[in-house]
Amino acid sequence: MEYLTIRKDLRNIDLKSLYFGGHYKRRVPPSLIENYKSIIEDKLKLGCSVRSIYYFIQLKGYQGSYTTVKRYARLIRESCKHKATIRIETTPGLSAQVDWKENLKLISRNGEVFTINIFLYILGYSRMKYLQLTVDRLQPTLFECLNHAFEKFGGVPEEIWFDNMKTV
Repeated sequence: MEYLTIRKDLRNIDLKSLYFGGHYKRRVPPSLIENYKSIIEDKLKLGCSVRSIYYFIQLKGYQGSYTTVKRYARLIRESCKHKATIRIETTPGLSAQVDWKENLKLISRNGEVFTINIFLYILGYSRMKYLQLTVDRLQPTLFECLNHAFEKFGGVPEEIWFDNMKTV
């Protein structure tokens, strides 16, 4: 046999198949975090810290490391880049924005579930905020919250923007 022929044949041989009997597949162990990914994503959306998420899923039975949770949280945060927003500047006393943070569930130490709503009033110029906890989102409650906000800031703006509120 010629030297060049042998050299060409050696280049074409798959060495992995020689060593491992033709079945070279790296076994990937199942991830410990797999069953907890949805919980981690939900908690990140709420703004929870990675350490608090780690302690929370540990209570749910997670056996993995903090670093694994931190790595997955970084992946999620990088994939959810914030979209650009346009900030609208207004003159003093021109506008305010009103919104509800709806149906927040609080659980007491005794296991009782309380559902609350948060009335949020933001002045357009100074971005000062007024918050009030409510048990419902009915129209009389809205008017009461608006009156309290007007009293707090000492006046009524020319415009009030309501964000998708059925009670309006």
